[in-house]
Amino acid sequence: MTPLRPIGHIAGNLPILAVTIVYRVRMANDARQYVCWVDDDGCVYLALTSHPRANAMLRHAQEQRVNTYRKPRQAPFPCTATDITDDLRQARAAFAQRTLHEASEAAA
Repeated sequence: MTPLRPIGHIAGNLPILAVTIVYRVRMANDARQYVCWVDDDGCVYLALTSHPRANAMLRHAQEQRVNTYRKPRQAPFPCTATDITDDLRQARAAFAQRTLHEASEAAA
């Protein structure tokens, strides 16, 4: 399997990340399911749910998942870049909250 590289950072430009996600899912084969997640370092990944790292994240780190996207059979991808930007904004807030919580636990 090819190495998995991040598509961006959660502190970066969210509309650009959203356009990247929309493009990749639109160009995918029908009925392929992708999962988007943010790792502990803030890197945003998009991979098929069958990828080993995506599979491990879905099993062990559900709190890192942004959303799961699927292109329907014989139909266009229903999500817009605005929808995905909203998902990424929620993920950014959750990441910030998780990071602050971990930092306060480490300081205590």
